Amino acid sequence: MDLYSKKKGTDLDLIFSLIPDNERILFISEKISNRKIAILIGSPPFVLVYLVYFFVYFFFMNESFLFWISKPIFYHILDLAFLSFCTFIAYFFGNRIIKVRKDFYLIFTEEFLYTLMFSAKYKSPVLKKNQLSKDLYFKIEKRLFGKSVTLILYDLAEQINESKFKRIKDYKSLQKLLDSIFFHFGQNLDQKLLDIRYDLPLSLKISKNEYDKIKKRRKNVYTYFGISSPIALVVGVVLMVIFGDTVLVLLVMLIYTLLTIAIIGTMAIIYIIVLIELKRCSSLDEQMVIKKEGIEYNNIKIPFNEHMLISTSYISSRNTTQTPQNPKNSIYAITIYDDVASDTKRYFGPIDDFQNCFKFLYSHFMKWKNENGHTFSKEELYENEIKR
Repeated sequence: MDLYSKKKGTDLDLIFSLIPDNERILFISEKISNRKIAILIGSPPFVLVYLVYFFVYFFFMNESFLFWISKPIFYHILDLAFLSFCTFIAYFFGNRIIKVRKDFYLIFTEEFLYTLMFSAKYKSPVLKKNQLSKDLYFKIEKRLFGKSVTLILYDLAEQINESKFKRIKDYKSLQKLLDSIFFHFGQNLDQKLLDIRYDLPLSLKISKNEYDKIKKRRKNVYTYFGISSPIALVVGVVLMVIFGDTVLVLLVMLIYTLLTIAIIGTMAIIYIIVLIELKRCSSLDEQMVIKKEGIEYNNIKIPFNEHMLISTSYISSRNTTQTPQNPKNSIYAITIYDDVASDTKRYFGPIDDFQNCFKFLYSHFMKWKNENGHTFSKEELYENEIKR
């Protein structure tokens, strides 16, 4: 819990000055940065400009600045001027791209989650404030490369909103700490209403109505991609027939190829994303039973454990077509992670009354963790709060 000690004193002083004095700071993350990715993104302009520089000298002037020693001083000056110009151009474009770099901290108090972001886009640090409400929960996902994870915070409203925080390293201690904060301060569910509506063991079944919607979307995706691909090929053949005997054929086919790659490539990405989502859909005969000490999934008993994560995933997100002005309902599955660092996931959905069922399951799981000593008590959180 002493992660904050790794940070520079100047950042701590800034955080203390921005958080109101009446709020007790329970957690400050290590500095989370995308520095390496920002450098990688900012490097291509330099590489491209210097390639152009060498190309000009080798292919047009048949010489290189490497052979200065045999050239008059006048050519040395020209070389330096041209190289300086290329470096300036590379810096100009690279500096604009390098602004993608972001460094930030996560700060939890009793009532709020703050994010403090440092970016070249802004003259001063940006502080954002989110209330720890009864509908807020999180999950942790391993990143494909490197020893870090992505923390995803969800606001379980009519449309599930998510915020992603990438490249978090100390996720093992982070999980227990966040579980504790969310249980004591974020999960203020009206449990009496849920207990009246639900009881253990709770049997969940797949919704036939939502299942049919997903099957329809799968069919539409296959149809759209199946029709667009042959149309693109036919258009290419027609263009070859029309312009095949003219000097414009190379230009026309180049434009056609670029447009085809852009359109078909975009559709292929959407196609892959949608198919990955749809594969999470359960069959109609699958069942999940929520019990006191765990979950029974298709007659397989999955006992609760300290590092288990219970979250949600899109089955049909419609994110590819919706706009903020015209949001579309999404369909979700309950996701069970056996371990925070495991690749094993189990999906169950779609189900009717998803939000309330998920809230009940998540709240029940947090209670189990607390009862079995897998969360910090309020007293422990206060004992380890960050002192100003």
